[in-house]
Amino acid sequence: MDFVRYDTTLFYNDHPINTNSKEYIKLKTIFEYIKETYNCFNPSLKSEIYTKKMIKKPQVISNNEIHAGKKNLISCLNKLTKENYNTIYRKILLAVQVNDVKEFIQQIIHTCLNSKVYHELYVGLIIHLYCSGKEQISCCISEIINDYFDCICHIDFYNFNDDEKDQEESYEDFCDRVNSKCKKIFTIKVFFMFHLCEELSKHLTKTPQDIIETLSSFLEESIQLNNKECIELILLCLKDCYENKDDIRIPSIHQKEPIVWKEMTKIDFKLPKLIQEHIDTGNLVPKVRFICLDLLTLLTKYNNNDNNNECKHDNQ
Repeated sequence: MDFVRYDTTLFYNDHPINTNSKEYIKLKTIFEYIKETYNCFNPSLKSEIYTKKMIKKPQVISNNEIHAGKKNLISCLNKLTKENYNTIYRKILLAVQVNDVKEFIQQIIHTCLNSKVYHELYVGLIIHLYCSGKEQISCCISEIINDYFDCICHIDFYNFNDDEKDQEESYEDFCDRVNSKCKKIFTIKVFFMFHLCEELSKHLTKTPQDIIETLSSFLEESIQLNNKECIELILLCLKDCYENKDDIRIPSIHQKEPIVWKEMTKIDFKLPKLIQEHIDTGNLVPKVRFICLDLLTLLTKYNNNDNNNECKHDNQ
C-alpha cells in the first residue's frame, strides 16, 4: 500500500526490486494507467477523499472497472479536443499497454471513420502511438492499417447494394446512402493522412499514388459498364484526393511542430483524358458533370504546381 500512497522511497527501501524487470515495468504501467483514469489516486485530490461525503458514500474501484479498457477509450475519444490532446494521448498510450492493442487501434479507426469532422485528431492519435517507441504497438498499427484499408483497392468497395434498386427510395434510405458514400470518401482521406507520417508511411503496403492509379482504373471500368452510382463515388474520391487540405493540422505531442498536409501524388496521365471523354458523351446529369469539371480544374492546377516545383528544383 505504500506504493499506492506514493511513499515510493519507503517501499523501495523495504522491498528492493529490479526496476528494469518486465514484471516491474508492467506493474508500473498499470499503476500509471490507474492514476490517469481514476482521480482518487491523484495526490492533489487527497483531501477530497476523506471528506464526509466520501466517507458516507465510499467509492470502490473494482478490478473489472480498472480493466474496462474499451469503455474508457470510447469516453476519451468522445472528449478529445485540440486543447486536451496531450492529456488524452497520454491516457490512451498507458491504456494500450495494459489492454488489447489491436482492439484499441481498431476502435480509434472506427471512431475516426464514423466522425464527420476532426479526422486529423484521431489519425494523429494513431500516428503518435506508432511513434511512441513501443515496438509491439508500432508493428500492430502498421499491420492493422494495411489489413483494414485493403478494401479501397477493390472495386466492390465503390459499388452499392442494388437489392432495392427497383423500389422507391425512402428518406431514411437516402440518408443511409449519403452517409455510406461519405464514409467511403473519409476512408480514402484517412488512409492518405496516415502517409503524412514518414515513419509509418514506409511500412504501409499501398502508397497514395497506388490509390490514385487504382481509382483511375476503376473509373474507366465503371464508365464502360455505365455504373452511374459507382462513377459518381469514384469521381468524388478522386476530387477529395486532389483538393487543398491546408487546414489540416494534426496536433503535436511534447511541443513539437504539428503535422500538416502535403502533396503526395502525381496525376495519372490518362485521368484527365478519361474525364474529358466522359464529359463529351453529353448524357451526364448536371451533378456528375459539375463534379467532372471541378476535378479537371483541380488536376490542371495540381499539374501546374507540380511543374513549378520541378522547375524550382532544377534551378537549384
